[in-house]
Amino acid sequence: MITMVRNYKRLTVPTFTNTTLLEAVKAIHFGQIKIKDASKTYGISRATLYRHYPKYVNGGCKDDINQFNGKDKKLLKTLEENIMAKTIHSMADLGQTFDNRIIKRICFEYCKANKIHNKFDPVKKEASDDWYYGFLKRHPTVAALLRNKTKIKDATG
Repeated sequence: MITMVRNYKRLTVPTFTNTTLLEAVKAIHFGQIKIKDASKTYGISRATLYRHYPKYVNGGCKDDINQFNGKDKKLLKTLEENIMAKTIHSMADLGQTFDNRIIKRICFEYCKANKIHNKFDPVKKEASDDWYYGFLKRHPTVAALLRNKTKIKDATG
């Protein structure tokens, strides 16, 4: 299975804006133009239009240009992640030690219990490394907690 690299940097610059993409998708949706013609008129590849048109329709045909950003791809909502971070801190205060596998399993079980669609490995029963490192970036206090526990473990070990 091919996976996306963790710190992807786009090499090419898109030839269109999100506003142009939205205009093209709306024109296709309202039957004013076909995808092939929209590709030529708006300067957007057919593959891009084929990829974004279903997202527009399934998203309720909103006039929101941010729906094409790809920034909505967070698995859990901010509130859910904050609750998870607070739970980890509470458990650490009670003496529970954590490592990356435990945190990944907590996320996996949370998603399973709440029926949140994900692409985690059902055999390992843990969240992906990409989710884990993103979670640590969004919650530096949890990352600090893990670093402190590692130092204590190394000092006593």
